[in-house]
Amino acid sequence: MFVRNLGHNRRGRVRPCAEIAAVTGNIRRGIATGNLADCLCERQTGYITAETDIRSRRVSHQRIQLTRRSPDTQVAVLRDCVVDLVIIALVHTSGVKRRYRQNADGNKILCFFRNILFKGGASLEALNNVKTIVMDKTGTITKGNFVVQKVVPAQGVPLDENELLWLAAACEGASTHPIAKSIINSYEERKTSAAKAGDFSLVAVGATVENIREQAGEGVFAELEGKTILCGNVKLMECNNIDLSGYHGTPGSTEVLLAMDGHFLGHVDISDTIKADANSAISRMKAQGLTTAMLTGDGQASADAVAQEVGIDEVRARLLPQDKLSALTDIREKCGAVMFVGDGINDAPVLAGADVGAAMGSGADAAIEAADVVFMKADLTSIPISVKIARKANIVSKENIVFALAVKILVMILGLFGIASMWLAVFADTGVAMLCVLNSIRMLYMKTE
Repeated sequence: MFVRNLGHNRRGRVRPCAEIAAVTGNIRRGIATGNLADCLCERQTGYITAETDIRSRRVSHQRIQLTRRSPDTQVAVLRDCVVDLVIIALVHTSGVKRRYRQNADGNKILCFFRNILFKGGASLEALNNVKTIVMDKTGTITKGNFVVQKVVPAQGVPLDENELLWLAAACEGASTHPIAKSIINSYEERKTSAAKAGDFSLVAVGATVENIREQAGEGVFAELEGKTILCGNVKLMECNNIDLSGYHGTPGSTEVLLAMDGHFLGHVDISDTIKADANSAISRMKAQGLTTAMLTGDGQASADAVAQEVGIDEVRARLLPQDKLSALTDIREKCGAVMFVGDGINDAPVLAGADVGAAMGSGADAAIEAADVVFMKADLTSIPISVKIARKANIVSKENIVFALAVKILVMILGLFGIASMWLAVFADTGVAMLCVLNSIRMLYMKTE
């Protein structure tokens, strides 16, 4: 077999295994950090080592936990769980660096295959039943590399572009959102250019701005010399009764609006870049019979422009994190099982609530932890590839089940008539298991393009 249990001696040390490097000692129970985890050594736990390289963090001889057999739970690593058999075959025969772990209750198996991390056979099985792919916009469909296009002060406001941009950058200084970073970077670039030209009038970001408070999904509140500053989207302005009669948005752009003491000051136009493989990936999803949808907290005009360009079927915009979960539930009731793909911290509840949650490898750690599938290349092409792998794994699993049962039933019938020998019985047991493994290995050579 590809996997064998590792024993312990009286001191709790792992006995050597012919094909797997042993790891010694009573190792304290650890908590998973990042993408990889140190696993604990207990009396009923064995260890193997592997070498892995995920998200550019190289960890050699990573401790990986493998549950041993117990009287109440005969751990079925190969034969008893056909889906896990497929995963093990993929893991132990693929040429890529991989991560494999089964936790103490025997429910968690990780497989890194074709730059996609599947967290267990249950993830593959659920992905096979998915009918709709729901995606976040920023960082998933788009690259998330926002660039300030223009700064537009409102008519009659005594502020020029640099002053308005500074105010936006000062308010966004404490935020880690990509939009906030783009505003800060734009102002710093302007300040550097002005300094090279001998103009030192542009002040540092954050000067004199106090009491910055972030409102999730809307923007930030701040104070400047006793005056209340609002910096965020249209929803933030509407909730605070800001008159936007002088505001005219730019279709397809993400915009940050500013107001002071109830008066509209202007807005900053920011654009994002759609990923190069977005159109082809969406086309492949539709060819697989999947419905596509997009959930985003951005404005309706910006969301509609992106959806129209890449060909997404349904769009829901101006959503808070809790609204995304409600929208996902509505889509599930209407279309069936859903897979949600996101990358941000705010996406973690939706990832956990979806039938299958998938995170981009370049996204937040919270999203990666909550996801069932992780796309290490952070491209949309991985979505149809993962669906194809899941469907192929389902077919191979059914083939193995039918073949194994057919052979065993045949041998049982022959045994009733006294025809089956001991060696035929051995073949029906171990031989069939190995043939199922070999059949599963065919997945390593499947075409994903």
